[in-house]
This record gives sequence, structure tokens and C-alpha cells, in this order.
Amino acid sequence: MIVYRNVKNNELDSWFEICEKNFGNVSKKYFSRPYYEEEKANLKDIIIAVENDKIIGGIRVVYRHIKMNNETVVVGGVTDINVIARSYFYIFVELLKKAFEYLKKQGIHYVLGFTTINAHYIYQKLHTFEIEKKYDVFEVKRIGKNISVKNEITRFCNQDLQQVIEIYNKRTSQEEGHIIRTPTYWNKFIIPKLKYACVYKKNNAILGYIVCNGLLRDENNDWYWNIGEYYEIEGSNILSDLVLTMVKEYHLPNCVRIPSTIDMAAAKRKASICDNRMKIWYLGEESQFNTNIIEGIQKAYFWGIDQF
Repeated sequence: MIVYRNVKNNELDSWFEICEKNFGNVSKKYFSRPYYEEEKANLKDIIIAVENDKIIGGIRVVYRHIKMNNETVVVGGVTDINVIARSYFYIFVELLKKAFEYLKKQGIHYVLGFTTINAHYIYQKLHTFEIEKKYDVFEVKRIGKNISVKNEITRFCNQDLQQVIEIYNKRTSQEEGHIIRTPTYWNKFIIPKLKYACVYKKNNAILGYIVCNGLLRDENNDWYWNIGEYYEIEGSNILSDLVLTMVKEYHLPNCVRIPSTIDMAAAKRKASICDNRMKIWYLGEESQFNTNIIEGIQKAYFWGIDQF
């Protein structure tokens, strides 16, 4: 018999090891670090499936605040969903159902997550929307031919944080659906993600910043790095300079992946990628459904360092 319940404190390490085993190519820290970096890490946010006193799967719930119509809307997220026996499709579905029920009890009706599971197996009237993300992969070695870095590009340090926050707030305040980052969220969740980051300065004023959010492989087994976040003061046009410096500074691969909505005119496109695994689920009553929230989330780009 399979039992679904919250993880216990002495089971956390085993849970992270199962995630490492099932997802592969990533370390246990890839799963444990985000949990401990959440503003309010809570054992109730991890639901596990247990069979014969052994953890065989689980799912983790997260919370994000987004800007919508000048108000703050709390949305939920589901992540790290996995089962040891991947043929047990019904366990995946049950875990997702338990997570939805848990979020709904907290009054959260909009949920984000990466999955290929058809949520209509769970609720007949559940609204499900796809967010299609398009990326381009560029060859960095083709960017630098006509670039002359006139100003200072340095690795991110804590002294840069306030200016980086100001740039993020200014750029994201102009559009609906973006994640609102509180000071605690920045300090606990975002700063640890800035280990591989650079800032572009002119007269000590930061014009923009860029973050590497990990390495990936394409179908030919070639490595490329992913831009986890990039913002600049409007009109600065400094992306190519920052990308080139990141490759040299951190010895990154010569190919970089970036959202297709961001222009890299000076570079040669190597490949285009479409990812439609991200879903939005609406769990509330039909009468309270707000299409503006769905449209806002679909238009906003959630960077990797927010885990969306």
C-alpha cells in the first residue's frame, strides 16, 4: 500500500538523494539548496509517496509573489516531482493531486510547474495552460569580433547588490506577471545564485548584469551555458559585451542559450529551442477565474534563478 504524507526532518536527506538518482546528471545539492534557500522552508511543502516504509517518490511546493494590476498575487509552484519506478504513472498523478489540494487549502488558485503530465486526469474542470518558451543558442566566438569593451565589466560582488536590485525592479515594474522579490527573497534565494555573474559599469554606475544558470548539452552532446538572468538599463545594448566577458572570466563554453525575445544581433544563431513543459493550472471556482492573471504570467519571462 502506498501512503502519501509530508516528509519528516530525518527523511530530508533520503528525499534529496532520491531526486538526485531519478533526475541524473545533477548533484543532491541541486535539490537541497533551493529548499533551504526558500524564504520559509517548511516540511509540509514536501509531499512524499511511501511504500513498505521506503520513499519511492515525492513533490515539492514553492510560493512566488507576482505583480498584477498593481497588486501582489501569490501563485504556487510544483517542482522536483519524481518517482523511483517511472512506470507508476498513477503515483505521479496522485502526488500532483495532493500538491494541488494542499495549495488550494491555503487559498492559492494559480499554480506553475514543469511537467508533461496531463492534469485533466486529476480534475475534470481544471484549466490548464501552456507557456511556450523559445530560446536561441549562439556561438560566443562569433560575438567578439567587433566588440571593444570601453567600460568596466567585473564579477558581481555584494557591493553591487543594491544597484542590481534597482535595475531589476525598474525593468520588471514596467510589465505584468513578473516575480516580486522582497529583501529577504533577494538575500536568501537570489544572492546564492549570483556565484557566476558579471556587472557592466560606467563611472561606477551599473548599466546591466548577467547571470549564468548552469550548463546544458544539446543533441550532439556539445555543451552550452544558460543565461539565468539578464537585465540592463533600457537602451544600453551591452549584452554581447557581458556574454563575451562571462565566457572569458568563468571559462564557460563557447555557446550560450538565451530567450528568443532578447536580441543578439551581433552573434550567429546556432540553434533554436522550443520548450512547452511549463504549465499554469487554475484550481479555483469558475466564477473567480481571472484571464488577466493567466495572460500576465504567459507574457512574463521567468528566469531560471527564480526556479521558473
